[in-house]
Amino acid sequence: MKKWLLLVLSAIIVFSLAACNSTSSESNSDSGAGKDEKITLRMAWWGSDPRHDYTLEIIELYEKQHPNVKIQPEYASWDDYWKKMAPQATANKLPDIIQMDLSYITQYANNNQLADLKPFFGKEINTEDLSQDFLDGGKIGDKYYGLNGGVNALSYQYDPALLKKLA
Repeated sequence: MKKWLLLVLSAIIVFSLAACNSTSSESNSDSGAGKDEKITLRMAWWGSDPRHDYTLEIIELYEKQHPNVKIQPEYASWDDYWKKMAPQATANKLPDIIQMDLSYITQYANNNQLADLKPFFGKEINTEDLSQDFLDGGKIGDKYYGLNGGVNALSYQYDPALLKKLA
């Protein structure tokens, strides 16, 4: 669970920095506003109640450390989440930070609805302790559209004594 929390926090940091950079450069040239400019980001995810609760805690911690950033949470169950994402994607109104699933990431990436994270690798996203296989989990073509929040592995267990007895 801690790795998932770390990845959520990393995603928040990456996107807030990206938002700060694009907003600040526009603001600096137009109005002279700087890094204290108020930024609001939308963040969407699905999952169980513990995931929801932990994510809200991480958002709260992040906002305390970055008082100029406000994150608007958008939580839904699995089915409702994708029912909300589809029309938002069509309208080009996706949240700034989204939880993505392997079955959808290629579709959203190919429709240019996700940002390439590679420019943030080694800078805002510390990749030093991440294997290339881990990073490649979010790679489509030559771009990186996500970071894995976890990995599933198929396995089975058996009782050798019971199996021998049944054979």
